[in-house]
Amino acid sequence: MVQHVIDPRNIGQVTNRQMAIVPPALRSFGAVPNYSLCRPGDLILSASIVPDYVERLISRAQRNAGFASDHSRWTHAAVFLYDNLVAEAVPKYGVRLHSLYEDTLQSIMIVRRPRVTDEQRAHIALRAVATLGTPNGRLAALQLGRQMNYGLWNPAALVSYGRKLICSKVYFDAHIEITSLPLSGCPINGLVSPAHLSTTNDLDDIHIPWVRPI
Repeated sequence: MVQHVIDPRNIGQVTNRQMAIVPPALRSFGAVPNYSLCRPGDLILSASIVPDYVERLISRAQRNAGFASDHSRWTHAAVFLYDNLVAEAVPKYGVRLHSLYEDTLQSIMIVRRPRVTDEQRAHIALRAVATLGTPNGRLAALQLGRQMNYGLWNPAALVSYGRKLICSKVYFDAHIEITSLPLSGCPINGLVSPAHLSTTNDLDDIHIPWVRPI
């Protein structure tokens, strides 16, 4: 499966696009991913170009769990809402709104789309918004990482995350609540990792080209 990676180190050919408001750093860079092609309810997977210690641990745990490098490299998941805004779970703030513009030059990303109706996708986005303010499950994430190091083929590798959320569960929970269908390859009763969301066949990769803001 070819992943359409949004990478500021490899933007390829760009076309002009009228854009009224663009952060100065991106306008100086001269190119912006065409986030207008994203749709509410899309999944955004990302990883820092220069990963910190925690991100390296996440990637290593996912590799040790048996995921290929194209999937284990993703360390964060978010739900696209509109324009350049996503809902995401982060340790300090819990579930919050965030602008993709803030991460564009420091991260690589892929966009994945569920095979559902436009209305269902919009409801996935709204369901993610409903979790705003929920604490981030840092302990649950650490438990997941510890278990993944021993391989996800172990059926005992299930933990409870209570009322707290990790980033990939925000998307998974929203999808299953709206569609009543689990994503293939993702554990229903366990913790879902970014690598799970990268490998599932129930989401399609979407090509997001770069454009030159004018």
